[in-house]
Amino acid sequence: MEKIFPEAESKKEIDIEKSFQKALTDEILLEYDIECLLYAGLEEEKQRALRGKAREIAAKEAGNQGKIWASIGLDYVNCPMNCSFCSMGSAWNSYEKKEELQEKEVVEIADYYARQGADWLVLRTTEFYEFDRLLQRIKAVRQRIKNDCVLVVNTGDANSRKVEELKAAGVDMIYQAFRLREGTDTRFDCNARRETIEMISQSGLKLSQYLEPVGPEHTDRELAGRMTELIRQGTDVAGIMERVPVSGTPKYALGTMLPQRIAQITAVLRIASRASIRDIVIHPYHRPAVECGANALVVDVGAIPRSRGMTRTSWKNQDMLQAKQFLKESGYEVDDAGNERNERSKGR
Repeated sequence: MEKIFPEAESKKEIDIEKSFQKALTDEILLEYDIECLLYAGLEEEKQRALRGKAREIAAKEAGNQGKIWASIGLDYVNCPMNCSFCSMGSAWNSYEKKEELQEKEVVEIADYYARQGADWLVLRTTEFYEFDRLLQRIKAVRQRIKNDCVLVVNTGDANSRKVEELKAAGVDMIYQAFRLREGTDTRFDCNARRETIEMISQSGLKLSQYLEPVGPEHTDRELAGRMTELIRQGTDVAGIMERVPVSGTPKYALGTMLPQRIAQITAVLRIASRASIRDIVIHPYHRPAVECGANALVVDVGAIPRSRGMTRTSWKNQDMLQAKQFLKESGYEVDDAGNERNERSKGR
């Protein structure tokens, strides 16, 4: 064992160097290359080079445009699926009050975000939200915002499969969650969720997926496998969502990740995806991640799985103006036309 271990370490170093050179010379990265670049012990000089390369790719492929993913959580209700990272799990959530935004509220919030220049407007529901009610909300929002931004739904698997009805109602994109350790940390059927992703891809609607919820428990191999899948499935908008520990949930004790680790993961996803994924969202906000490949931030209101109850203010107080300012501080160009539209509408 004493003889084999140094040889194994040496091979790992050689593999990392090969993968590193492939990343810097714009070669296609295989899943094992991605795993090598995610190695937590990667020396700082290589880390800096990867971050710089990722920012360069973001400037080229995303046109150096900073963007906003504005999300409205329609309902807060205890869920029997009991995903081990979610505040809404019925097995542990002591907040038993069911809350839902009414249609008028949803439309007003959506209108505000559209006037402020949101790039995507997301209607998010819990797993078993009534489909007909969702269609009503979609149609009402679409009528108000017209074509000012991309209309996205993030809803239950059964709802997401009804692609033609969603498309007819005015949806442009479906966010379909396939979580790290799906089927283990969750009770969902992995094959069924992959089938839904394929249905969305074949429907003509845009597809969004995140690498989520990322925590310190996830291995380089798990992350690399999911990144490869995101790219292979034709994801249009990708993202990295850190698992936020919520007191009382099974994953709470595992804690959070360092911003530098989130930045490394972001850089590797940007380099691995290159031209295939234009926009990468980081949530929650981490400046190091924005400076190495992520070009979009989330503004979140309503029911949020990372906290309890319904909130009418932006999560963590990150509103549209602050999100835009964060993007500008990291060198992205941000369209302020939305701010101008909002000021003009106030003057009418």
